[in-house]
Amino acid sequence: MTAPDHMTTPVPVLLVTGPVGVGKTVVTGEAARLLSGAGIPHAMADLAVIGECWPPPADDQWNEELIHANLACMWENFRRAGASRLPSAFHPAARRCGRRIPTASPCGRPAR
Repeated sequence: MTAPDHMTTPVPVLLVTGPVGVGKTVVTGEAARLLSGAGIPHAMADLAVIGECWPPPADDQWNEELIHANLACMWENFRRAGASRLPSAFHPAARRCGRRIPTASPCGRPAR
Protein backbone atom coordinates (compact mmCIF):
# COMPACT_ATOMS: atom_id res chain seq x y z
CA MET A 1 0.00 0.00 0.00
CA THR A 2 1.44 3.38 -1.01
CA ALA A 3 1.18 6.38 1.32
CA PRO A 4 -0.92 9.27 0.03
CA ASP A 5 1.11 11.99 -1.70
CA HIS A 6 0.22 14.53 1.00
CA MET A 7 2.03 12.32 3.53
CA THR A 8 5.26 11.76 1.57
CA THR A 9 6.07 15.14 0.02
CA PRO A 10 8.91 16.96 1.86
CA VAL A 11 7.73 19.73 4.20
CA PRO A 12 9.78 22.78 5.17
CA VAL A 13 9.43 23.16 8.95
CA LEU A 14 10.45 26.27 10.90
CA LEU A 15 11.00 25.55 14.62
CA VAL A 16 11.10 28.61 16.86
CA THR A 17 12.53 27.80 20.30
CA GLY A 18 13.48 29.76 23.40
CA PRO A 19 12.80 30.20 27.10
CA VAL A 20 9.31 30.71 28.48
CA GLY A 21 7.95 34.18 27.68
CA VAL A 22 10.56 35.12 25.06
CA GLY A 23 8.00 35.45 22.24
CA LYS A 24 8.18 32.14 20.36
CA THR A 25 4.48 32.20 19.51
CA VAL A 26 4.64 35.84 18.40
CA VAL A 27 7.61 35.13 16.10
CA THR A 28 5.91 32.01 14.74
CA GLY A 29 2.75 34.04 14.12
CA GLU A 30 4.77 36.65 12.26
CA ALA A 31 6.35 33.93 10.10
CA ALA A 32 2.83 32.69 9.32
CA ARG A 33 1.75 36.25 8.47
CA LEU A 34 4.69 36.63 6.07
CA LEU A 35 3.87 33.30 4.43
CA SER A 36 0.26 34.45 4.01
CA GLY A 37 1.44 37.72 2.50
CA ALA A 38 3.58 35.79 0.03
CA GLY A 39 0.66 33.53 -0.89
CA ILE A 40 2.38 30.41 0.50
CA PRO A 41 -0.02 27.81 1.93
CA HIS A 42 0.90 26.90 5.51
CA ALA A 43 -0.36 25.83 8.92
CA MET A 44 0.97 27.08 12.25
CA ALA A 45 1.40 24.88 15.32
CA ASP A 46 2.26 25.93 18.86
CA LEU A 47 3.43 22.63 20.28
CA ALA A 48 2.82 23.68 23.89
CA VAL A 49 -0.82 24.27 23.05
CA ILE A 50 -1.39 20.96 21.26
CA GLY A 51 0.22 19.12 24.17
CA GLU A 52 -1.76 20.85 26.90
CA CYS A 53 -3.15 17.99 28.99
CA TRP A 54 -2.97 17.52 32.73
CA PRO A 55 -1.68 15.58 34.48
CA PRO A 56 1.20 14.52 32.25
CA PRO A 57 2.39 10.93 32.47
CA ALA A 58 5.08 10.37 35.11
CA ASP A 59 7.57 9.35 32.42
CA ASP A 60 6.75 12.25 30.05
CA GLN A 61 6.52 15.53 31.98
CA TRP A 62 6.37 17.64 28.80
CA ASN A 63 3.67 15.49 27.13
CA GLU A 64 6.01 14.90 24.19
CA GLU A 65 4.28 11.68 23.15
CA LEU A 66 0.93 13.49 23.08
CA ILE A 67 2.41 16.45 21.15
CA HIS A 68 3.90 14.08 18.58
CA ALA A 69 0.64 12.13 18.16
CA ASN A 70 -1.45 15.30 17.90
CA LEU A 71 0.88 16.91 15.37
CA ALA A 72 0.83 13.78 13.20
CA CYS A 73 -2.98 13.88 13.10
CA MET A 74 -3.08 17.63 12.56
CA TRP A 75 -0.46 17.54 9.80
CA GLU A 76 -2.43 15.01 7.79
CA ASN A 77 -5.43 17.38 7.90
CA PHE A 78 -3.30 20.48 7.23
CA ARG A 79 -1.80 18.86 4.13
CA ARG A 80 -5.22 17.84 2.84
CA ALA A 81 -6.26 21.47 3.28
CA GLY A 82 -3.27 22.54 1.13
CA ALA A 83 -0.60 23.54 3.67
CA SER A 84 2.96 23.19 2.38
CA ARG A 85 4.89 24.79 5.28
CA LEU A 86 4.78 24.40 9.05
CA PRO A 87 6.00 27.25 11.26
CA SER A 88 6.05 25.90 14.84
CA ALA A 89 6.96 27.03 18.34
CA PHE A 90 8.09 24.88 21.25
CA HIS A 91 9.93 25.16 24.56
CA PRO A 92 13.50 23.81 24.41
CA ALA A 93 12.93 21.66 27.50
CA ALA A 94 10.99 19.36 25.18
CA ARG A 95 14.12 18.56 23.15
CA ARG A 96 13.15 15.03 22.25
CA CYS A 97 9.88 16.31 20.80
CA GLY A 98 11.71 18.80 18.60
CA ARG A 99 13.84 16.02 17.16
CA ARG A 100 10.69 14.03 16.39
CA ILE A 101 8.87 16.79 14.46
CA PRO A 102 10.06 15.43 11.10
CA THR A 103 8.33 12.11 11.76
CA ALA A 104 5.10 13.80 12.84
CA SER A 105 5.06 15.99 9.75
CA PRO A 106 6.06 13.32 7.24
CA CYS A 107 9.26 14.04 5.34
CA GLY A 108 9.65 17.26 7.35
CA ARG A 109 12.95 19.01 6.99
CA PRO A 110 14.46 22.11 8.58
CA ALA A 111 13.67 25.30 6.64
CA ARG A 112 16.70 26.95 5.05
